[in-house]
Amino acid sequence: MSNIEDMSSKTKHNTVRTSRKPAKALPMQAASRTQLGLLEALGVAAYTTDADGRLTSYNKAAVALWGYRPTLGKTRWCGSWRLFNTDGTPMRHEDCPMALALREQRAVRGHEAVAERPDGTRVPFMPYPEPLRNEAGMLVGGVNVLVDISERKTAEAALAAKEEQLRRVKDHARMQQVRWATR
Repeated sequence: MSNIEDMSSKTKHNTVRTSRKPAKALPMQAASRTQLGLLEALGVAAYTTDADGRLTSYNKAAVALWGYRPTLGKTRWCGSWRLFNTDGTPMRHEDCPMALALREQRAVRGHEAVAERPDGTRVPFMPYPEPLRNEAGMLVGGVNVLVDISERKTAEAALAAKEEQLRRVKDHARMQQVRWATR
Protein backbone atom coordinates (compact mmCIF):
# COMPACT_ATOMS: atom_id res chain seq x y z
CA MET A 1 0.00 0.00 0.00
CA SER A 2 1.29 3.43 -0.90
CA ASN A 3 2.01 6.15 1.65
CA ILE A 4 0.50 8.63 -0.78
CA GLU A 5 -3.12 9.64 -0.93
CA ASP A 6 -4.18 10.12 -4.53
CA MET A 7 -7.08 10.27 -6.93
CA SER A 8 -5.36 8.40 -9.74
CA SER A 9 -8.35 6.12 -10.07
CA LYS A 10 -10.58 9.16 -10.67
CA THR A 11 -10.70 11.16 -13.88
CA LYS A 12 -10.60 14.89 -14.45
CA HIS A 13 -10.85 16.85 -17.67
CA ASN A 14 -8.46 19.29 -19.30
CA THR A 15 -9.29 21.55 -22.16
CA VAL A 16 -6.80 21.02 -24.97
CA ARG A 17 -6.75 23.30 -28.00
CA THR A 18 -5.71 22.04 -31.41
CA SER A 19 -5.18 24.06 -34.54
CA ARG A 20 -8.00 22.34 -36.48
CA LYS A 21 -10.72 21.72 -33.91
CA PRO A 22 -12.40 23.80 -31.20
CA ALA A 23 -11.57 23.14 -27.55
CA LYS A 24 -12.33 19.58 -26.50
CA ALA A 25 -12.38 18.03 -23.04
CA LEU A 26 -10.03 15.09 -22.77
CA PRO A 27 -9.75 12.86 -19.70
CA MET A 28 -6.47 12.96 -17.79
CA GLN A 29 -5.38 10.92 -14.80
CA ALA A 30 -4.99 13.02 -11.66
CA ALA A 31 -1.42 11.91 -11.01
CA SER A 32 0.86 9.15 -12.22
CA ARG A 33 2.48 6.72 -9.80
CA THR A 34 5.83 8.29 -10.68
CA GLN A 35 4.56 11.72 -9.67
CA LEU A 36 3.12 10.33 -6.45
CA GLY A 37 6.40 8.61 -5.64
CA LEU A 38 8.17 11.89 -6.22
CA LEU A 39 5.90 13.65 -3.71
CA GLU A 40 6.73 11.05 -1.08
CA ALA A 41 10.46 11.17 -1.82
CA LEU A 42 10.61 14.91 -1.13
CA GLY A 43 10.59 14.33 2.62
CA VAL A 44 8.61 17.52 3.21
CA ALA A 45 4.87 18.16 3.14
CA ALA A 46 3.64 18.32 -0.45
CA TYR A 47 0.30 18.06 -2.21
CA THR A 48 -1.33 18.59 -5.59
CA THR A 49 -4.66 20.05 -6.65
CA ASP A 50 -6.72 20.16 -9.80
CA ALA A 51 -7.37 23.48 -11.57
CA ASP A 52 -10.35 24.16 -9.26
CA GLY A 53 -8.16 23.74 -6.18
CA ARG A 54 -9.49 20.33 -5.08
CA LEU A 55 -6.78 18.17 -3.51
CA THR A 56 -5.76 15.31 -5.79
CA SER A 57 -2.82 13.87 -3.82
CA TYR A 58 -0.65 14.43 -0.76
CA ASN A 59 2.19 12.69 1.02
CA LYS A 60 2.53 11.43 4.59
CA ALA A 61 4.65 14.46 5.55
CA ALA A 62 1.62 16.63 4.67
CA VAL A 63 -0.58 14.44 6.88
CA ALA A 64 1.91 14.91 9.72
CA LEU A 65 1.88 18.69 9.27
CA TRP A 66 -1.92 18.91 8.96
CA GLY A 67 -2.65 16.37 11.70
CA TYR A 68 -5.30 14.53 9.68
CA ARG A 69 -6.12 13.19 6.21
CA PRO A 70 -8.27 15.62 4.20
CA THR A 71 -10.78 14.25 1.71
CA LEU A 72 -9.37 14.10 -1.81
CA GLY A 73 -11.56 15.63 -4.49
CA LYS A 74 -13.53 17.57 -1.88
CA THR A 75 -11.07 19.56 0.25
CA ARG A 76 -10.02 22.72 -1.58
CA TRP A 77 -6.87 24.85 -1.69
CA CYS A 78 -5.04 23.39 1.29
CA GLY A 79 -5.31 20.41 3.59
CA SER A 80 -4.88 22.46 6.76
CA TRP A 81 -7.75 22.14 9.22
CA ARG A 82 -7.63 25.91 9.82
CA LEU A 83 -5.26 28.61 8.60
CA PHE A 84 -3.98 31.76 10.25
CA ASN A 85 -1.84 34.68 9.23
CA THR A 86 1.36 35.14 11.23
CA ASP A 87 -0.34 37.88 13.29
CA GLY A 88 -2.90 35.30 14.47
CA THR A 89 -5.84 36.50 12.39
CA PRO A 90 -7.80 33.76 10.57
CA MET A 91 -7.04 33.16 6.90
CA ARG A 92 -9.83 31.86 4.71
CA HIS A 93 -8.77 28.83 2.65
CA GLU A 94 -9.88 30.62 -0.52
CA ASP A 95 -7.33 33.36 0.33
CA CYS A 96 -4.40 31.02 0.97
CA PRO A 97 -1.28 31.10 -1.24
CA MET A 98 -2.36 28.02 -3.25
CA ALA A 99 -5.71 29.64 -4.07
CA LEU A 100 -3.84 32.80 -5.11
CA ALA A 101 -1.41 30.77 -7.26
CA LEU A 102 -4.26 29.06 -9.10
CA ARG A 103 -6.40 32.18 -9.41
CA GLU A 104 -3.53 34.32 -10.74
CA GLN A 105 -1.79 31.40 -12.49
CA ARG A 106 1.61 32.24 -11.03
CA ALA A 107 4.00 30.96 -8.38
CA VAL A 108 3.52 32.58 -4.98
CA ARG A 109 6.56 33.15 -2.77
CA GLY A 110 7.46 34.99 0.41
CA HIS A 111 4.42 34.06 2.48
CA GLU A 112 4.30 32.54 5.94
CA ALA A 113 1.20 31.11 7.56
CA VAL A 114 0.13 29.00 10.52
CA ALA A 115 -1.79 25.74 10.20
CA GLU A 116 -4.02 24.62 13.03
CA ARG A 117 -4.49 20.89 13.44
CA PRO A 118 -7.76 19.31 14.61
CA ASP A 119 -6.19 18.88 18.09
CA GLY A 120 -5.62 22.66 18.30
CA THR A 121 -1.83 22.64 17.92
CA ARG A 122 -0.45 25.18 15.50
CA VAL A 123 2.44 24.84 13.05
CA PRO A 124 4.08 27.80 11.31
CA PHE A 125 5.05 27.05 7.72
CA MET A 126 6.15 28.56 4.43
CA PRO A 127 4.19 27.49 1.34
CA TYR A 128 5.64 27.29 -2.17
CA PRO A 129 2.63 26.88 -4.49
CA GLU A 130 3.21 26.53 -8.21
CA PRO A 131 0.60 26.24 -10.98
CA LEU A 132 0.83 23.14 -13.21
CA ARG A 133 0.14 23.37 -16.92
CA ASN A 134 -0.47 20.79 -19.64
CA GLU A 135 1.48 20.59 -22.89
CA ALA A 136 -0.77 23.27 -24.39
CA GLY A 137 0.07 25.65 -21.53
CA MET A 138 -3.36 25.48 -19.93
CA LEU A 139 -3.74 25.40 -16.16
CA VAL A 140 -4.47 21.85 -14.97
CA GLY A 141 -3.72 22.17 -11.25
CA GLY A 142 -1.08 23.09 -8.75
CA VAL A 143 1.61 21.63 -6.55
CA ASN A 144 2.57 23.00 -3.16
CA VAL A 145 5.46 22.26 -0.83
CA LEU A 146 4.95 23.27 2.80
CA VAL A 147 8.08 23.84 4.87
CA ASP A 148 7.60 23.58 8.64
CA ILE A 149 9.39 26.57 10.17
CA SER A 150 8.65 25.73 13.83
CA GLU A 151 12.32 25.39 14.75
CA ARG A 152 13.18 28.69 13.08
CA LYS A 153 10.34 30.46 14.90
CA THR A 154 11.46 28.97 18.23
CA ALA A 155 15.04 30.13 17.57
CA GLU A 156 13.81 33.61 16.57
CA ALA A 157 11.78 33.87 19.79
CA ALA A 158 14.77 32.76 21.89
CA LEU A 159 17.01 35.27 20.12
CA ALA A 160 14.48 38.06 20.67
CA ALA A 161 14.29 37.17 24.38
CA LYS A 162 18.10 37.24 24.68
CA GLU A 163 18.24 40.57 22.83
CA GLU A 164 15.67 42.00 25.24
CA GLN A 165 17.64 40.67 28.20
CA LEU A 166 20.84 42.23 26.82
CA ARG A 167 19.04 45.54 26.25
CA ARG A 168 17.87 45.56 29.90
CA VAL A 169 21.41 44.79 31.13
CA LYS A 170 22.83 47.63 29.01
CA ASP A 171 20.16 50.04 30.28
CA HIS A 172 20.90 49.04 33.86
CA ALA A 173 24.64 49.45 33.27
CA ARG A 174 24.09 52.95 31.83
CA MET A 175 22.01 53.93 34.84
CA GLN A 176 24.74 52.68 37.16
CA GLN A 177 27.35 54.60 35.16
CA VAL A 178 25.29 57.80 35.49
CA ARG A 179 24.95 57.24 39.25
CA TRP A 180 28.72 56.86 39.64
CA ALA A 181 29.37 59.90 37.46
CA THR A 182 27.06 62.14 39.56
CA ARG A 183 28.58 61.25 42.94
